[in-house]
Formats: sequence, structure tokens, C-alpha cells
Amino acid sequence: MSINTRPENIFFATADRKSYSTHFLDATGSNVFPTHSGTLLKGCQPSIITPYGKTGDQILVATELQHALHWIGLDSKTPFHEKTVVRGVVTALVLDQSGTFVFGAAKSDIITWTVATRKHVSSTSIHNREVTSIAVSPDNTYVVAGTADGLVSVYLKSELVSNSGVTPIVKYHENRYTIKALRVTSSPWPKILSVDTAGNAIVYSIKTKFVILEYVDGGSLTACCISSNEDQLFVGNHKGVITAVTMPKQTPAREHDLKTAPPDGSPVRYRQKHTSAITEVDISSNSSTLVSGDESGLFIIWNTADRNVRLRFTSQQAIISARFVPKSLCPPSWNDSPDIIEVKPFYNPTKKPINLPKAQPVSNHAELTAEVDAVATSSLDKAVSHNKTTGHTVTPPVSVPPPATSSAEDAESDERVLAAKKRLRELEEENKTLKEVHAELQEILAGARSGKFD
Repeated sequence: MSINTRPENIFFATADRKSYSTHFLDATGSNVFPTHSGTLLKGCQPSIITPYGKTGDQILVATELQHALHWIGLDSKTPFHEKTVVRGVVTALVLDQSGTFVFGAAKSDIITWTVATRKHVSSTSIHNREVTSIAVSPDNTYVVAGTADGLVSVYLKSELVSNSGVTPIVKYHENRYTIKALRVTSSPWPKILSVDTAGNAIVYSIKTKFVILEYVDGGSLTACCISSNEDQLFVGNHKGVITAVTMPKQTPAREHDLKTAPPDGSPVRYRQKHTSAITEVDISSNSSTLVSGDESGLFIIWNTADRNVRLRFTSQQAIISARFVPKSLCPPSWNDSPDIIEVKPFYNPTKKPINLPKAQPVSNHAELTAEVDAVATSSLDKAVSHNKTTGHTVTPPVSVPPPATSSAEDAESDERVLAAKKRLRELEEENKTLKEVHAELQEILAGARSGKFD
């Protein structure tokens, strides 16, 4: 079976009643990115913290007492804190593999939100008992829910989102006690790993609907994970012990014939153990690295090949989340390598021809006259039609010929024109004489003032 590997970082979160903090590390644990701490939850201890969105600067937080889900943005430029009220305490929380939908459990309900809008989409009551764990299959097809009475049910994700005809396609009750953790594999024949408080680990095939492995631990199991090639599973118990169990060598065809098989060899316990109950375990996509956290605040990165500790981190707060996330989920400002910026020239000549609009020829006088006449005729027709509709009457324009004149009238008109011209000449002569008299008077007045005429 091929292993689906991907570039990954490690995310873990710590919390107590006073505050919480989130941490990102690279897959080797050698590079710790800046962390975030918050005190926005009013004395309620977070029970679940998980990053969401395209980058890791947004987190979902559920608390032990509040009937709410917190959406918190950590970006210093655009911080936000929104709260969605639900019917009960959120006991389980998971995002689908595309990061589009969030599935949460409150009492016996599975609630769906959209990441883009942070809005509630649907709420489906599926059990009579409290839902304690949720998982989404890597191919985004199934949503698996475990309850307080040990029932595990498989639903189609599309039905839960649409809240239409929601019925389990598969369910099993091999776990008799509270389901503490669930995992779903990514193979064409997907399998479910479920662990309960009685120490039972069950591997169930969704396709064949058979239990293909049962493992009983010495303590109450609190966390689990399974390798991407389905050859090993890892469980953690309330005493802080991690155990690796090798899966039986089975083919899909043999699952029909052999319902339950014992582990392939003896389970192997990790020599170094945690100091308190395991809260989270997860394995990398290439199955080379395991991470785990406990209630006392101890976080460990393990080599799966030799089961030795690669990195140990101690916090004063409980580890409530520890898992591998896509490398892209680490906030860009926290990334160990800056983004590559493609530099393009400001001027980039193109070989494609540019089609400019062509100048339109000017219409000649005859065409313009015809166009004006057409517009005038159309306007007149509309006006007449409107007046007919409204009851008004308009007398259409009538061409009036010029009045006829006789020869006697023409002669009389010519005499008046000649008389007017004669009178105009007389007035011009009088005006000329007046100007001469006025000039002479001005000269006499000037001489009197100068004493020339004494």
C-alpha cells in the first residue's frame, strides 16, 4: 500500500483555567515557531483547541463549562473573537480534510458550521446518548461518531451538511464503554480505530462491516492513532503508557473470511512513559514520528523506528491538543522560509496586435437632412398618436402660400421706400450742420475762458 506523505508541522496546545497557548514546531522538533497565549475565556478551562483556516492564526476553542464554541483570530492586525452558542458543552470537534466544514458534538447532536462564514449550517440529533468523539475520513466521505455507551456510527458527510435523510450507513457496538478517541484510515478499504474507557481497541472495516482486530489494554484507553499504511496502531492509557500494536497481515478479500484476528506479534509498550493520563497521540504521514501529550503538561516527540524520545517539552498546563498539521497551516509570518515572490518587469511587450477603433466617415448634407426629417416625422407621429389617445386634438401644420400682391400695391411700396431714403438723407444733413455749430460754440467758449476775446 502506498503511503500518502505530505509536508507537515506539529501543532500542540496547552491550557488551564487561567489561560491557554498554542505552539507550532517543524516535523523534527528542532525549530519552534512563535506561540500565542490568550486569556479570553473568563476562567473556563479549554477542553479542545484546534487550528483552522488557510493559515494557523485562527483557532477553534471549546471549554469544559460553556455551552459555546469560540472562533478566535490571532493575527495582531485583524484579531477577532466570536462565540457561537450551542445546546450543550462541546465534547468533540473536528474539521473536514478540505477545511471547509467544522463538525462538533454537543449532547446527542452533531452540529455543522462553515469555516468561511463561521455560521451554523445544520444540527442533527443522531443518538440517545452523548456524543463523545468525532472523526472525518481522509477522503471527506464519512463522518464517524462515538457515544458514551460505546456505539460507533458512520454517516455520509453530505447528509450531515444538508441535514437530509441522515441515517447511519454502518454502526457497531463492539466497544461497550465510553468512546474516547476515533481515527479513520485513508485506504480504498477504510478502517475505523476506536478506543474506550474499558481498555478496548477495535479496528473495524467500513466496506466489509467486520471487526478485523481487537486489542485489550491494561488500563483505560484515552487516545489513539493509526499509521497511514495501516500496519501499526498506537494507543495511550490513563497511566501514561503508549503501546504500539502491529496490525494482522490481511487483504480486503480475507476480511470476508476472517472477521477478527489477533495482533501480529506481541504489543510493544514504549519504555519511557508519561507522568499522567495521555490526552493525545498522533503519527506523521510517513509513519516515522509520533507525538504525544498528557494532563501534566509533558509533550514528547518520538522516533517510531526505535521508540526513543527525540524531544521532550514540559508545560505548567495540560496538553489538550497534539497532532500533525499540513505545513501550509503554519501562519505565514511564523514560517521558517519566506514566500517566493515572482518579480515581473514593469513593461512587458506583447506580440498580439492591438485593434484600435477606426474613424467613421462623416455623413454628407443630404444624409443628415434625411435623418433630421425622419426624426421630426417620427416625433410628430408620436405626438399625434398621443393626442388621439388622450382625446386632445391638434391641427396638423398646413403650408400657407405667400400672399398675392397687385402692381398698384407694389408701386405704393416703392414710393414709401424712396420717401424714407430721402428723409434719411435730410436728417444726415441736419446732423452734419448741428455738429458744425456745436464745434463753433466750443471754440467761442474756449476763447472766452482764455481772455482772447475781451
